[in-house]
Amino acid sequence: MAFMTAKEKDDFELAKQLRKEGRITTPGAPFQASDKQEIEGLIARGVFKFEKYDPTKFDGVRIFKSRMVNEIKGKATDAPFEKSRLVIQGYNDDGKEVILTQSPTIQRASQRVIVALAPSLIKNGMAVYLRDITQAYTQSETHL
Repeated sequence: MAFMTAKEKDDFELAKQLRKEGRITTPGAPFQASDKQEIEGLIARGVFKFEKYDPTKFDGVRIFKSRMVNEIKGKATDAPFEKSRLVIQGYNDDGKEVILTQSPTIQRASQRVIVALAPSLIKNGMAVYLRDITQAYTQSETHL
């Protein structure tokens, strides 16, 4: 039995409803494909790999608990979709003080300032770039 927040339970029910209405057409059970996509993406990036547990090989290695968090994205659009992400229990990690753990987002006012300044920056030979991080663990220096 996995822990689910009220929001996750609501999104699971919404996923079932949207599938009945034909607005989400992903094959399989709700969130099955997005779970698989998240895990395969992490494996492809070398974040982790699956190994059979061997007590002698892993003596002294700390294993963190994890779970999948499922959410319906684009609820207000014509194309809602299921999104899954793997979250790792990190509050017991001794090394967490040296790694940025929050996920900052740019404020709307800051976006407007950048858009307002971009033409003059470009005119003076500078460039403006947008970057989106699509998956977690971008700062990982060691494999999970």
